[in-house]
Amino acid sequence: MSKAAVSPELRSVTAAALRDATLAKRPDWIAVERIVREFVAMLREQGVKRDATLAEARAIVIQATGDPSSSLLPSVETWVLKEFYRT
Repeated sequence: MSKAAVSPELRSVTAAALRDATLAKRPDWIAVERIVREFVAMLREQGVKRDATLAEARAIVIQATGDPSSSLLPSVETWVLKEFYRT
C-alpha cells in the first residue's frame, strides 16, 4: 500500500494531536506514545506494511514537531515495531 493510501485527514488530525501533546508547556509524553501507537495500529489494520507504516509514523512526527531530527524518532521506531510484533 502506498503513502497515498493514508487519508490526508488522518494525517492532519494525528499531526495536530501530536503537536498539541509535544508543544504544550508540559509535554504529555504518554499521550505522544498513545497517539503514535494508535496511528500505527490503524495503518496496520488497513494492511499497510511495516516499512511503509514506519515511514508514515516518522513523517507525522516530523510534521508535528517541524524537526527532521526530532529526538522522538527513535521512540517512534520502537513503537512501530512493538505494534507489529506484539503477541
